Amino acid sequence: CPGTDNKLSTLSDLDQQYRTLKKLYENCEVVMGNLEITSIDRNRNLSFLKSIREVTGYVLVALNQFDYLPLENLRIIRGITLY
Repeated sequence: CPGTDNKLSTLSDLDQQYRTLKKLYENCEVVMGNLEITSIDRNRNLSFLKSIREVTGYVLVALNQFDYLPLENLRIIRGITLY
C-alpha cells in the first residue's frame, strides 16, 4: 500500500484524518513509503495497523493522544526516505 509524505501537516477535520489513515493501512503488510501517524484522538481504534510488517520509508508518530499503538508486527523500517 502507498505511504504518505505529509510530515506534520494534518487535515483540518480530525475524523477525516482517521478515516484516511484507516483506508490507507487496513489489511496492509508493506507500506511503500512513509508511515505517518499524526493527530489521532485518544478513543480511536487503531487495530487495523496490526498487519503492517514493513515500511520502506520512515515512521512518524506525533501529535497524538492515544495510549497504545498496535505495531507489534512491524519488523523492518528501511528508511529509504528520511524525515
